[in-house]
Amino acid sequence: TGGKKMSSVDRTFLEQMASSERFSDLRIDHYVGDIGSDGQDKNTAIMVFKCEGGHAIATIQGTNGKVEDWKTNAQFNGSSPTAEEQYVASIINGYANDYDSIDITGHSQGGREAITSALLMSKENQSKIGRVVSNDGPGYSKDFLANYSSQIDAVESKVINIRPSKSYVGELLNPIGDVQYVQLITVVDSKNGETSSVNSHLSTTWYVDENGNYVLADGHDVSLTSISE
Repeated sequence: TGGKKMSSVDRTFLEQMASSERFSDLRIDHYVGDIGSDGQDKNTAIMVFKCEGGHAIATIQGTNGKVEDWKTNAQFNGSSPTAEEQYVASIINGYANDYDSIDITGHSQGGREAITSALLMSKENQSKIGRVVSNDGPGYSKDFLANYSSQIDAVESKVINIRPSKSYVGELLNPIGDVQYVQLITVVDSKNGETSSVNSHLSTTWYVDENGNYVLADGHDVSLTSISE
């Protein structure tokens, strides 16, 4: 529904999800590409999945790699939401009107934008939020926390921050909500026993069990699950 067309990589991934047993009931209700209806670059993409019982899941893209979008990250130490966050929040708040309940999630920049969207939603739509999951998203400045304390109070109990131990992104600023640490996968070469290095910020390096759930670490210490190749 507006914006640049979905990439072939994203489309293939979603087709694979749709053909899986776990996600076969999900349907995409809304997709907003990283170019707005006004033709301007919005530097993010938003997707809303429709679930059973009037529930929806809104997902927000992380940094798209463009210089302008990296500038958005540099603004996260400010005392108010960035222009991109306000845009994303307005889109999600509008879509939330169509559902009885909604979850919001994203990775990295998208994780912080998921939380900010919840903060900026109308009170009616805030009451519809089941949970907000930030996957290693940046936190907030102390000035931001002070300026938006009432909005934070309204949704903080619903916010979960999933991050790898000793995250270099998630710990730059102050979190809102609960923080949970996920185990990382290390790949060990069975021939020489050498361990491959991993970029712990990427969620593809986080350990997932057979049911598709993150395996959490016990506290803040680094926790690794080795897999031989």
